[in-house]
Amino acid sequence: MRKLFLIALCVLALAVISEDSQAKERYAVLVGVSRYQYLDKSLQLNGPPKDVQLLREYLTNVEGFPDDRVICLIDNGNTDKEAEPKYADIRAALKNLQDKLTTGDFALLYFSGHGSQQPDQPDSDEESDGYDEIFLPANVKGWNKGKQAVENAIIDDEIGEFISAYRSKGVDVWVIFDSCSSGTMTRGVGDESTRTRKVSPEDLGILDESGDKRALRSKGHGDADTSAFTDSSTDSSESNLGALIQFFAARADEETIERLLPRGAKVSEQDTLGLFTHSLVSVLSRFPDVSYDALAQMIIAEYASSSYTRSRPQFYGTNMDQRVFGGESIHNLAFRATLDTESKLLTAEQAGKLRGFDKGAIVSIHPNAADTSMIGTGVVTKATLTESTIDPDWKEGATIPKYDWQPVHIRLVQPAYTPTVRISEVETIRDADNRRLRDIIDALEKDNIPLVEFSAFDPDADYFAAFFDDRFWLLRPDQTLPCSVQVITEEQRLKCERERRERTRIPEPLFWSAPDDAHTLVSRAARARNLVKLQSFSNVPSSLKLKVEIERNARRFSLTEQKGLLKAGDKVYVSASNESQDAWDIFFFYVDSNLGITPMQDYGKSARVQSKKRIDIEVGTVNDRTVGAESLVIIADPARDGKQANYHFLAQKGYEKIALRGKGNRQSSQKSPLQLIMEGIWEGDKNASSRGIDAAQNKGSQAHVKVFTWRVER
Repeated sequence: MRKLFLIALCVLALAVISEDSQAKERYAVLVGVSRYQYLDKSLQLNGPPKDVQLLREYLTNVEGFPDDRVICLIDNGNTDKEAEPKYADIRAALKNLQDKLTTGDFALLYFSGHGSQQPDQPDSDEESDGYDEIFLPANVKGWNKGKQAVENAIIDDEIGEFISAYRSKGVDVWVIFDSCSSGTMTRGVGDESTRTRKVSPEDLGILDESGDKRALRSKGHGDADTSAFTDSSTDSSESNLGALIQFFAARADEETIERLLPRGAKVSEQDTLGLFTHSLVSVLSRFPDVSYDALAQMIIAEYASSSYTRSRPQFYGTNMDQRVFGGESIHNLAFRATLDTESKLLTAEQAGKLRGFDKGAIVSIHPNAADTSMIGTGVVTKATLTESTIDPDWKEGATIPKYDWQPVHIRLVQPAYTPTVRISEVETIRDADNRRLRDIIDALEKDNIPLVEFSAFDPDADYFAAFFDDRFWLLRPDQTLPCSVQVITEEQRLKCERERRERTRIPEPLFWSAPDDAHTLVSRAARARNLVKLQSFSNVPSSLKLKVEIERNARRFSLTEQKGLLKAGDKVYVSASNESQDAWDIFFFYVDSNLGITPMQDYGKSARVQSKKRIDIEVGTVNDRTVGAESLVIIADPARDGKQANYHFLAQKGYEKIALRGKGNRQSSQKSPLQLIMEGIWEGDKNASSRGIDAAQNKGSQAHVKVFTWRVER
C-alpha cells in the first residue's frame, strides 16, 4: 500500500444545528478586512479576504447555503453583491440578519482582521479588566479624545447586543474571531512571511490621562470576551435562548498570525491565510462530525503539532457537547467520479481539498452512491480545492467502467498524512559557526535518522537548527535566536532586546547539546514530535468516547474549560466509554515539553474497557518541572484473548537541555520501532493497523490513536 502525504488545506465546517433536528434556515455573515485606509502601511494584511472566500465557497458549494444567505464583506475582490467591511456596512449586515432570523435558525458570524483594545467607557463597569476588545473595520481611525474611543471601531459590546437579539429569537449562534487584540510584532526564525493580526493601542494613538500614548495590558481574553457577548454559561436548553458558541484565535494579551499555508506545500499551492482559520479547516476536514468540545481540543493539538505556541485559542459555549453540523452526518458521503479512457484515472469534480480528498488520501470505489460494496480502492494523485484525480486499484472480478459516461462513486477512507519531521538550518552572525552547523548537519544526514529530513532553508520546518556558543541548538518555529547572534541591523537588535525585556511570559528554554550529541537531541525531538503529530491522524471510532478532565480545587473541568492551560497540582483524568460490542485495550503516553515520552501504565499493561462500560482513569498530577506544550497520546487496540500489544518501546527520557557526556545513545540506520509502528498505522491496511513491534513488522491488527494537548505554566 502506498505511503500517504498530507497537504493540509481542506474544509471549514461552519454550520450549527440542534441535537434533535437540523436548523430551519442557516445564515452567515463573513467579514474579512485587509486594507486599512487610515493605518500605517506596515499594518496592512493579506489573508482575511482569502479566509472569507474559502469559507464562502465551502458554505455554498459543500454545505448548500444559498448564495443570498452568505453575506461577505471583504475589501479585496468584491463583487456587486458584496459590501465593503466598513463600520456602517458591518453594522447594517448584522442588523439585516437580525430582521431575517426566526426561531430554530442558525447564524454564523465570522471576523478576520485586526483586533485591538481601548479603555472601557468611564460610566461602564461591564469589563472586568477595564478595557473593551475592539475589531477594526476598513475605515477605522485613531483615538478620538473627545469621544474617548477609537473612531469607527466595533466594540465587543456592540456585537454582544446583536448576539443577544439573535438568541432571544431562539437562534443558535456561532461567532468566530480570527484576530487578536494586543501583542508585539515578532516573527519566528526563518518566517518572514508571517504577520500578526493586531494593532496595538499605541498604534491607534490611545492616550492616557496625562496625554501620553500608552500600550494597554489586559488580564486576558477570557472574562472580557464572555461577558461582552452575553453570558455563555447560561444553559440555553433551560430557556428559550438559542445556543452560543464562541471561538477566539487568542487571548487579549496574545497575538495570532497569518502566513503562507499549508506548511510544507509547494509555493504554487500555498496562500496567505489565518493560522486559526487554517487549523479549523485542517481539523474539520478530517473530523466533520465532532462536537465543539472535541473540535476545540483538536485545534489545541493542531497548534502543538505545528509548533506554534505564541497564542492560545479560547473556546466558550452553552452547548459544547453539540455536534458541529448536528443531525445529518457528512462523513460517509459518496461522490461521483468518471474515468479518463486514456490515462485510466478517475476524476471527481466535487471531491477536492475542501472535502478532505488531498494528495495521498485513500478512497474506496463503489458502483453507485447507495451501494456500500467496494469494486476497488484508489489513491488521490492530484487535488485542487474542489476536484481530485484518483489512481484506481480495481478488485479482481469487479465490473470496471469502460467509458467516461459510466460513473462510479468514491468515499474518503483515509486522509493523507506524512510523519516526517523537517529540520532546517538558520544562520547566525558568525560565518565560522554557520560552517560548523553545516558540518554537523552533513554528519546527521549520513546517519539516516528515521523520519527526519534536513534542508538548507525551509520556512515551514518543524525545527530550526543553529550553532553558537560552541553548542548545537534546536528551535521551534515560534522561537527566536538570542538577539546577540541574529543576522539583523543594530537598530533591529536594540528593538529585539527591548521586546525581550518587556516580555511578561516566561520563555521556554531552547534545546541544545554538545556537537557530538546532536544525533541524540535530533532523534529524541523527532520521536516526540512524530508521536504528537499523530493527532492529525486521530482515528478512534465514534463508539469509543475518550474525554480528558482536569481536577482543580476539588472541582472537575473539561480540558476545554481550562482553555488547555494547566498548573502544578492539577490532576488529569481520562474517561473512556465503550459503546461497541467489543472490549478495548487502551495505552497512555505522556509527552512532556522536555521531549520525554512516559508510559502511564505498567510495562506491557493496558486499561481494558469492556463492552457497554465506562472507566475513569487518573493519569497523574501535573508538576511544573517541565513548562510548555505537553500531550497525552492514547493508543487503543481491540481487545483479544491472545497476546496483548506492548507499546513501551515508544518511551524515552526527557532531554535535560545540558551538554550530554560521551557519544550518547546512537541509533542505527535501520528502521526504528517508532517508524515501524507508524508505517504499520499508515500502510498496514486500510483500517490503520499495527500491534506493537511484532505486529508492525507483520502489519497486524487495528490500532487507533487520539491525542490531547495542553500547556503547563508556572
